Amino acid sequence: MKLAVSFDMDSEMIAPDFDVTLFFKMYDIDEGEIICSEIMSTMGKVGAEDLSQMLILLKADALLCGEISQEAETALDDEGISFYSGFEGNADDVVEGFINGVYHFE
Repeated sequence: MKLAVSFDMDSEMIAPDFDVTLFFKMYDIDEGEIICSEIMSTMGKVGAEDLSQMLILLKADALLCGEISQEAETALDDEGISFYSGFEGNADDVVEGFINGVYHFE
């Protein structure tokens, strides 16, 4: 699985708002293990449509983020990218918790 996280480069935390994130931290995950990660710039693009298109180009299967607009939810859903919002904290720690089932979704 290729997991994208909206990322704040300065704090290494999950960016609070997907629609204006300037970086994604991309994680390759296989059999519940992080294989590698890479920080990718959004190249100054912001907004639901541009960021959703970027995730398509990055071949993301899913997104973890802080807040997300309804427009972004719709754009991601239209592209078949799963998304999970409401996260905060250190990106690596949150991803570890996510892949280990610490968080429960309805």
